[in-house]
Parts: sequence; C-alpha cells; structure tokens
Amino acid sequence: MRIITCVTCPKVSVLPPSSAEISSKKTATLVCVANKGFPSDWSLSWKVDGSSRSQESSAGLLEKDGLYSWSSSLTLSEQEWMESVSVSCVTRPKVSVLPPSSSEISSKKTATLVCVANKGFPSDWSLSWKVDGSSRSQESSAGLLEKDGLYSWSSSLTLSEQEWMESVSVSCEATRSGQPALTGHVTRHQCSE
Repeated sequence: MRIITCVTCPKVSVLPPSSAEISSKKTATLVCVANKGFPSDWSLSWKVDGSSRSQESSAGLLEKDGLYSWSSSLTLSEQEWMESVSVSCVTRPKVSVLPPSSSEISSKKTATLVCVANKGFPSDWSLSWKVDGSSRSQESSAGLLEKDGLYSWSSSLTLSEQEWMESVSVSCEATRSGQPALTGHVTRHQCSE
C-alpha cells in the first residue's frame, strides 16, 4: 500500500504588539499565526534582524476544514522592538525519507534512500545523513526556489544491501546555523511488506 500525502503550505501572519503593552509593560509581544496548512508537523521560527530567536510554537490544531493552524509568540524589550528593523516568523521545512524500492535491492543489491525537505525558508538549510547514529557524508542539493516562494532540498544515500538489512535506523537531518535540527527517519521494519 502506498500512502500519498498532499502538502498545503500554511498562511503565515505576524500580529504586531499593542501600544498599550509597550507603554505600560515596556515589552512588545508579537504573535505569529499560521493557518490552513497540512499535514500537522509544520513548525514556526522567529528572526529579529536576521538573527534566529528560539521560541516554542504550538502543536498543529486540527480545524473543521481538515487543515491545521499553529501559533507562536515572541516578547521583545521595548528597546529591542524600537531598534529592530525586521521581525519575521517563518515556517521550517518538513523532512521526509523515502525508503529504497524492493526491486532495486533484489536486482542491484543496493538500497538508495532519498531525503526531501520542502516548504522552508530561507534557502541556506543543508541535509545530512546518519545510519544507526553514525554520520555519513553525502552531497545535498542547494535550496530550490519553488513557485510559492519557499525552498526545497534533496539528497540521496546509497547503502549496500547488507548495510540496509543490518541497519536499525537511517535518518536525514535538515540543519541551519542557529536552528535546531529537523529530522526524518526510516527503519527497515517500516518498509517490510
């Protein structure tokens, strides 16, 4: 059985802080709202003048229309808010690992896995592989700008049939300076018929 997932990019909006909060509390809280996205595993991240700010975002909330929404807030000091040029909230790429085909394993005695990261911004994410926790160096594509203004990346890893059969877990991580790694993984047992 093959499962096909249609990906829908969430619409992202940033709500500015209220002037009442700035004058009374000397802080500025911005709220990022992303909605109408699918599947539920999107996440949000913040940038202030190009520098990442770590902040929690909510888990995807299933709406009546079958799509998901997310939110995150960022509180800056009044001074940071007044001095900032740009505050942005962005979606982080979704990482998936596509398992090898059984026909490749039986005919070529190799197992090629493909890592796809899509719907991310900006373009400087990179992909890396691990087999049972050990790093494997492999080239990944540069960010490809899609029609929706977001980027996608891909990388492939070829293992011998023996390596694939003996492996417990193969993972692909999308990383970017100052951001936590995003991981997709596959186990051989997930691919068994």
